Amino acid sequence: MMRNLIFVILILSSVISLGQEDILKTINETEELSIVASYIQLSGLDQTLSGKGPFTFFAPTDSAFMKLPELTRADLIKDVVRLQRVLKYHIIQGKFSSSIIVQRPNFVTLLGQPLSVDTKGGIKVDGSSILVRDIEATNGVIHIIDTVIFPHEEPDIVQVMRNTGILDTAVFSLEETGVIDILKGEGLYTVFMPSDVAFARLPPETMENLFRDPARLSDILLFHIVEGSFSVEELFERGSIRSLLGETIVLGTTPPRIGPQKTVVILSDIEASNGMINIVDHVMFHEDSRTKLSTIEETLKANEIDIMAELLKKTGICSELSENKRLTVFAPTNEAFLELKESDKAFLYSANELRKVLEYHILPNEYLLSELKISNMLLSLIGKPLYFEMKEDLLVNSIPIVESDILCSNGVIHIIESLLVTK
Repeated sequence: MMRNLIFVILILSSVISLGQEDILKTINETEELSIVASYIQLSGLDQTLSGKGPFTFFAPTDSAFMKLPELTRADLIKDVVRLQRVLKYHIIQGKFSSSIIVQRPNFVTLLGQPLSVDTKGGIKVDGSSILVRDIEATNGVIHIIDTVIFPHEEPDIVQVMRNTGILDTAVFSLEETGVIDILKGEGLYTVFMPSDVAFARLPPETMENLFRDPARLSDILLFHIVEGSFSVEELFERGSIRSLLGETIVLGTTPPRIGPQKTVVILSDIEASNGMINIVDHVMFHEDSRTKLSTIEETLKANEIDIMAELLKKTGICSELSENKRLTVFAPTNEAFLELKESDKAFLYSANELRKVLEYHILPNEYLLSELKISNMLLSLIGKPLYFEMKEDLLVNSIPIVESDILCSNGVIHIIESLLVTK
């Protein structure tokens, strides 16, 4: 108690000697507020607190910051966005003296979150006691508090993973590879994280090799992450989705199976502030998901799209181009070819014309249906545009895609009702 009294006297004498300045200058020239002064400068809020206002600022003492764990202080300095959020939680738009504060249960901060007031045993804001009240400034008022207060934040994907208690190996792997920075960023993500038991299923020598090769481990982790926040139900409706690695995760026909190795989702739709977490029972390896699949021509034949299969085989387009990249093929049904008028079949008898027509049905990269839906136009292999429009079905050049996302070792097939005609 005596220590607090001495502190109050020192603060008041310091403020009185300064005369009335704006909030920023008052804080800068008050010895016991040196840490918050430096943090205001670092966060970029110096212009706000020297601006017109008026503002009410709850300023934590240096001792308040020193009570924080060293790691927390270090994180605040490194993460300027978080630091700014914390400081904004200490600021209220408007000038509110202590006599007004005690009359209200809460105030809305510059962060947009409510700050609670408690008057039992003195004035407290979010549990922090006001040591010195009503320091006047030209653009508002300062109240000095004894504890740093933190905004109420939903935990991000990484924190939720830590909290589960069954994803320790996954979190460690994310930290070792740096992939953890992605999941702490601003984007939304859906993750399929293997449980500790899932990692334990791997042979010990495999685990050792992975941790000796961070680049390889990073690729595996990226294969478990999808951009965007989706429920498991939404994902299964898609049939497949592209991972951050660029490789496709093949979804099962019904929950809870998802991905290569018929991985099972053991816990689904765990929400975090920046996305969704699903816990799976196996580690997924992307090589296994595609190398065992048939080629485009073989897959077309297996799906009874025989004519397109034979034409592609005859020209050799796919085998020529798919050594270094995966392709997207829009494959007309057999009926589409058989229903052509005789006058429209001329291209079938000219090698050059046949190649041009087929190349107009191929994209030089792999696009799943979900990616085509957000594409207005893409250039075909021949260099001419294909146009996409979403109605009841997705249309390519006004032709409906009747079956989509048939994955092959060298690309993906979308089956269409009729041949594409250059617009």
